[in-house]
Amino acid sequence: AWKTLRQSSLELPISNVLDQMIQKRGLISKSVPYFKKDWAYFVANAYESVQKTEEAEKWYKKVGLKDRYFLPSQYQLALIALSDGRYEDAHSYLNKILDSTTLSVTTLRGKNLTTIYEYALLAKARVLYEQKNFKESVTYYRKIHRYSEHRFDALFEQSWAFFMAGYPNFSLGALYSIQTPFYDHVFHPETTVTKALVYYWMCRYEDSRATLAEFKDSYEKSITTLSEFISRRRLTASSGYRLFENLLNGVSDESLGFERRVLMKAADQDSMLMLRNQLAAIVEERARLEENGMFGLSRGLDKADVYLQKWLASLKEDIGKQFITELRKMVKKFNGLAEQMAFLEVELLMSKKQELLGKSLHASGKITQIPKKDQVKDFARDAQSWGTSKKHEFWWDELGYYIVEAEPLCK
Repeated sequence: AWKTLRQSSLELPISNVLDQMIQKRGLISKSVPYFKKDWAYFVANAYESVQKTEEAEKWYKKVGLKDRYFLPSQYQLALIALSDGRYEDAHSYLNKILDSTTLSVTTLRGKNLTTIYEYALLAKARVLYEQKNFKESVTYYRKIHRYSEHRFDALFEQSWAFFMAGYPNFSLGALYSIQTPFYDHVFHPETTVTKALVYYWMCRYEDSRATLAEFKDSYEKSITTLSEFISRRRLTASSGYRLFENLLNGVSDESLGFERRVLMKAADQDSMLMLRNQLAAIVEERARLEENGMFGLSRGLDKADVYLQKWLASLKEDIGKQFITELRKMVKKFNGLAEQMAFLEVELLMSKKQELLGKSLHASGKITQIPKKDQVKDFARDAQSWGTSKKHEFWWDELGYYIVEAEPLCK
């Protein structure tokens, strides 16, 4: 049984099953056959799931360099260090994941390796940003491959790193990249808010005002609709799962009552993706059992199916609850963005008034000059596309390398 469970753990996302086994069967301090040191990773996850972080940290450290879960363990250790404010420890753990020697000996392969590697790149960039090392932060964001599912997040976050590093034109270029048709399916009002703020600090008030109008036209109705839906409905795990299921089944915007891309933003959060992967694995396993039986035999299938049905029901409930949680988080965040834009609207009016009087509001924080093109040496200067497409033609390999040529108008 342990051998079969071990083999399943290598091929299917069953970590939540192992976590429950460890907690419910008192296996938390025991070693088990076939898993070797990898068992420490699942024990650590079990401790982490009940907020026993110190114990989790001890067990993650037991996973060895050549063990399958070494890289995921290092990533979890980095997250624990970050939550404690131990930035240098976090860098150390993340560097181990990104180190070529580590990558040469790891037994992780394929998508599993790519996923943890890119998570480490993003975490490294975010830690550097948190430490106000903005230029180095950009270099890690730019290591995310153009075809990565994390490319959008990397582009958006590097726009802030560019802005904080004093490169507003690069920042606007990154934002321009994610407002191309390649990302029409993504609901992301944060992009428009950021663009309006960059223009504001460059004293390009008309551009900022135009971007504010863009925000209202593109996002305000969707945000209001979602907010009203959440506030007037008594949502349950069951209704949450039905909404999620209708979304994945391709139900139209009109029938859902929302833009699909609004709901997909919630459905694509990491917390949801983990549950969705587990659900897909169980559905696939049921189909495999129906077709091939258990070890080629039909005997015992009823009992196995009952167990899988219970597991499915539990996961559907978890998905429904998490989906509602993510939607509520979105409402809170979007309402915050709307408040920011309302505040910016007032700031624009006041700034214009001050400008007419020959003064500048918040003058000390405004951007008065930008680096010349030939002074830029740290962001692969030769690969940049200076300016944006005048023909509205967009090429996938140019995303992230646009630079909007807009001079600051601050006096």
